[in-house]
Amino acid sequence: MHTQAQPTLPQAKPSDQFLSDARMIAANPEQYHDRPILRRLAWMTLMAARGHSVNQRRLALLPAETQQ
Repeated sequence: MHTQAQPTLPQAKPSDQFLSDARMIAANPEQYHDRPILRRLAWMTLMAARGHSVNQRRLALLPAETQQ
C-alpha cells in the first residue's frame, strides 16, 4: 500500500507594511486606547512575526480593555 504525504500549507508572512503598522500601534497605546481589538491584533501580529504562537482560547477569555 502506497502512503501519500499530506500537503502542508506555507506559513503566512505579513507584509512589511503590515508589520510597520503593527509596530506603530503597539508603540502608541495612548493613541489607540479606545480600540482594544486593534491593539490585540497588532500584538498578535508582532508575536507571530517573531515565531511565537498565540493561544487564541486564552486571549478570548481575557476581558477587553475598556475606557474608564
